[in-house]
Amino acid sequence: MRGIGPLLAPILGQDYRVLGDFWVWCISNRTASAGWKPHRDHQFRRRGTLRDDRTPTIVTVWIPFTDATPLNGCMYLLPLPSDPNFPDRPGVFEPSSLQNVRALPAEAGSVLAWNQYVLHWGGAASKWADGPRMSTGIYVQAGDVPLFTEKPVDFEQPLPFEKRLSLIASNMLLYQHEHRFPPELVDVALKAVQALPNWERMIPDSLFRPNA
Repeated sequence: MRGIGPLLAPILGQDYRVLGDFWVWCISNRTASAGWKPHRDHQFRRRGTLRDDRTPTIVTVWIPFTDATPLNGCMYLLPLPSDPNFPDRPGVFEPSSLQNVRALPAEAGSVLAWNQYVLHWGGAASKWADGPRMSTGIYVQAGDVPLFTEKPVDFEQPLPFEKRLSLIASNMLLYQHEHRFPPELVDVALKAVQALPNWERMIPDSLFRPNA
């Protein structure tokens, strides 16, 4: 994450924190045929994620490992100034202003970032794509506000296998609504997370309830 520090510091401050909230995608017409449907990354909306001057306290950092194009499912978003549902109706995920939608083709290794309220989604893979779109998304927050989750990652310290496993498992639980993992896999992930202290804080109960 040091390599993108100069990009993040002007937005979040020098003491930004990387959170263990992440996901990795492989979009192709042979595997997952499309990215996630239109949504906002606003599970922390109760606390608020924008300052009075509209600068964010947490952003999604999105990095393509391969070139992302309209043919292999690049990202799309609706800019906030063109979003009729911001800020009063953040629960509406339909891009009603289609002519204002922007495609975000990006070369491998590029860095894209947006705040929690931006409506965005991954495109669908076309049979004419040269290859899959592979990418990752990571939450990064400002250091002068309380942690949004109990999953900070300090890249200056060792990251033991058990910790890495728990982070992967917690994100599987967090995003299972997108992938509908088999119950057996969900149980394994839950046990991996429960082995850690304060495990309940690693999974927002608004998104995952083990007994629901």
